[in-house]
Amino acid sequence: MSRSNSENKLTAFQRFTGFFNIEPGEERLVGLLVLLYFILALGFVFVQSMAFGVFLSEYGVKGLPYSYIAIAIFASLVAMFYIRLGGRVSFSKLLFINLIFLACTSLLIWFALKSPLYHITAFILPLWFQIVLNLGNLAVWPLAGSLFDFRQGKRLFPLLGAGNWLANIIGGLFIPALVKTVGATNLMLLAGFSFGAALFILRILTHTYLQPKTDAPKAAQRTARPAKPQTGIFKDRYVLLIFAYTVLWWVAFFFVDNIFYDRAFAQYPDANQLTAFIGRLLSIIGIVALISSTVLTSRVIARFGLRVGLLAMPLLVILSLGMLALSGSLGASLFMVFAVGAFAKLSNVAFGFSTSQSANAIVYQSLPDTMRGRVQTIAEGIVQPIAVGLAGISLLALTAGLKFSYIGLAYVFVGLGVAWLIVIFLLSGNYVRALTRVITKRRLGDDANVLADPASVSLLQSRLQDAHAGVVIYAMNKLEVLDVLSLTPELRSLIQHPAPEVRREAFVRVENLKLKSMLRDVQNQLAVETFPAVKESALRALGAIAEDKSQLTSALNETDVNSLRGALIGLLKCGNEPSAEQKLNHLLAASSNADRNLAIEVMGSVNRRDYYSQLISACDSPQTSRAAGLALIAIGAEALPEIESAFGEKDAPRQRLLTLARVLGHIGGVRSQNILLSRISESDSEVRSKILNALSHSGYRTKDTAMIQGVVKTEVEQAAWISTTQVDIRDSAETLLLQAALTQFHVQIRNRVLLLLSFTFDGDSIRRVREALTVGTSTQASYALEIMDVQLPADWKKLIMPLLENLAPLERSQQLGSFFPQTKRDRAERLIELIENHNLPEWVRACAVYAAKKGDPAMLSNVEKVLILKSVAMFSHTPDNVLADVADLLEELDISENETIFEKGDTGDSMYVILDGKVRVHDGERLLNYLGERDVFGEMALLDPEPRLASVTAVEATRLFRLDQAPFFELMEERPEVATGIIRVLTGRLRDRVRDIGQLNARIKELENGKTG
Repeated sequence: MSRSNSENKLTAFQRFTGFFNIEPGEERLVGLLVLLYFILALGFVFVQSMAFGVFLSEYGVKGLPYSYIAIAIFASLVAMFYIRLGGRVSFSKLLFINLIFLACTSLLIWFALKSPLYHITAFILPLWFQIVLNLGNLAVWPLAGSLFDFRQGKRLFPLLGAGNWLANIIGGLFIPALVKTVGATNLMLLAGFSFGAALFILRILTHTYLQPKTDAPKAAQRTARPAKPQTGIFKDRYVLLIFAYTVLWWVAFFFVDNIFYDRAFAQYPDANQLTAFIGRLLSIIGIVALISSTVLTSRVIARFGLRVGLLAMPLLVILSLGMLALSGSLGASLFMVFAVGAFAKLSNVAFGFSTSQSANAIVYQSLPDTMRGRVQTIAEGIVQPIAVGLAGISLLALTAGLKFSYIGLAYVFVGLGVAWLIVIFLLSGNYVRALTRVITKRRLGDDANVLADPASVSLLQSRLQDAHAGVVIYAMNKLEVLDVLSLTPELRSLIQHPAPEVRREAFVRVENLKLKSMLRDVQNQLAVETFPAVKESALRALGAIAEDKSQLTSALNETDVNSLRGALIGLLKCGNEPSAEQKLNHLLAASSNADRNLAIEVMGSVNRRDYYSQLISACDSPQTSRAAGLALIAIGAEALPEIESAFGEKDAPRQRLLTLARVLGHIGGVRSQNILLSRISESDSEVRSKILNALSHSGYRTKDTAMIQGVVKTEVEQAAWISTTQVDIRDSAETLLLQAALTQFHVQIRNRVLLLLSFTFDGDSIRRVREALTVGTSTQASYALEIMDVQLPADWKKLIMPLLENLAPLERSQQLGSFFPQTKRDRAERLIELIENHNLPEWVRACAVYAAKKGDPAMLSNVEKVLILKSVAMFSHTPDNVLADVADLLEELDISENETIFEKGDTGDSMYVILDGKVRVHDGERLLNYLGERDVFGEMALLDPEPRLASVTAVEATRLFRLDQAPFFELMEERPEVATGIIRVLTGRLRDRVRDIGQLNARIKELENGKTG
């Protein structure tokens, strides 16, 4: 075969998968799931075809109501037992038990049908079909839900459902021949074989794709206290209408079922003939449902809205049974009445489980997140079985009690149908109000569940005029995804919106959509725009839509950083503009870190491959690594080849490895994870921590327990060495700081081990354990240890539990020494060992230098900085090793007497700590305060860069530490302990101010009472 033919075949395959919205890498998994559902559904077809044929031949139509009542009772009991079993066994084991039960019970029923118990067994056949249907679906859909995320599910679940309808089509076509060849009862044997065959497909799926996280029993859920019932949902009008709709749907469904089988049995009194006909009908139903699901449903709902989607099937069925009632009353032929009944059955099933089911999903989506799952569970797990039982009791009363024939039942159904239609009108009328309520509640979140029906789009369009900026931006985001054409005309007014954040977002849409028709509007708004961030977005939009770049070229001379950044991105994104390239190169070569970081931000936004190597080189320097990392994160997977090469270099700089590990964690995906795994055994402990955190952030999971255990042993061996070192250096005034540093290093080792375990065991529970051991109470920590004790295999437990438990260094050293024997050394030897080990954290080595009173002066200086920071209230709750990172950011300043540090009105972005000397805080000539050694000023500027409220001038020669905002924000992102300490300080100050105000108010009232007295 020629290469071109091979390429054509590949293209055809890509077109095929693209038509069904299957993305690369999903093909095999989707194929196996469709195959699993197809094989199971073949069993459904075999059971359904013979169940009702055999049942009716034995008990007639009058026996159906009793069967429905049995379904309501026993199918519910089976479902309840299945739920309880799911809490006791792993997910994959539950699936296998399910299919084994279906296969074995089907074979037992087949044996019973061949025995003298035939008559009794025939009665349970409709019940068995309902159980088969319920359990079969519980095997497919939860499995699919565990393998796909929400967005994948929305895209692929309709395709998975096609496996059911294909089985109906193919199986139904072969039923008549099979009945003729092997007889109706032997279809139950074929069903058993189908369920058995499905076990092999399930084995492949669980072994290949089911993650350990999904597979682990949910111990935490079993031991959790039950949530308080949300009784408020039963007072919600919209929820009650959903329940009423569910009741009427299922009562109507079984009325149609009864009428259909009455006429079918009259037409085909022989069990084999009836079974063959049911098979053919199922095939036709499958064809109609497949077309409806894949072609009609989405178009009908998108064009005509939810109400039509809900009404389509009921109207068809009501009209069909109305015709049946009239034709039966007028004495029409048996065949004509039968044909109308068959059409009603076809409409009820084919459109009910395609169009109506999709519309019903939209009904649930308009509920709040906290209510949606509970309402759906009640509707399908409680209300639906009640409706089935109600249908059975009603039919029994009408047929056995009042002696109604199929004609009378059809007239009753028409009346029932009218009530059904009324509920649908009320439900769809409340839909928009429910959706409005949900959108209002989701202003601060981002829920992707708003659907593209006309009511939703219209509501979102109206929200573009909302007074709240957050609501407008939310509506823009949703319309951009759901119906971008409805958003485009609104952007003209949105770029002039009063809120600057709305204007900025609107310009972003103009840039992304390249709306050249808005050129004049963008230019006009740019001429009057005053907000720097909005101006930047406007310049970027101008670059995307303007042919004449002169306005952007002029903006290259702007001193405002936002305008310069916007002009550079606007010019460089749209081509190789020489003036912009020259300006970019000038910024890259500048001595200012701010200029170099600005150039790096621009390169990241422009995203050109020839910039990638420069961005990676910028990762080597602590001054530019943060900006370079963020730029590479924004570029994403396109930069992975260059990142892989740079990350894999043997002597790659430490800063590069730290930065690129973070980048890879954000990019995610298998390739990023493989790049990270290539250095998972890196000797530098901080690089290892960064790599493991990045793997966790990317969702890494593995079944290679041998590899994980090997890395865990390396970490535990280091913990054993640390514990022995702590014993050898002993507690003293000189080693107090070092002991604390080693304890913190032990915590880092413990966290790395827990991250490693989360990759192969139940990740969620282990992450909760990590949190409880780090910041939880002693009670929470004890529960966490119990979880690990139960979850870990015996050989892992002996190795890891000493690391997790709160043991003294000596006891931990003894327990771990059985795995990793250590040699005892004196204090001096240990200190030298710590100082010379460059793979340890810098803070540990610095504390060892401090304890030994000799070594690198820079390390001693860093310890002194930490001790100074510990005396500052803002950092009093921050761990020492984290303060060491803060100390690296400090810049020492020497201020002369009477020198002004900053003036009132200056933009503040720095905090100052006084090392020695004295400053005065003043507003012009008015003195506000004096500050001295260890005092802090300007700290609020770190969090909110507003103009300074006062001036600060040195009273005498003063030494200061200055901490700037940009690197501090980077540190807070990586070290949340810093933010926690600041929050505690600010909370304390706020509490003090509230107390002061309360005392002042009390004093004012005393004075007022004194005057009146």
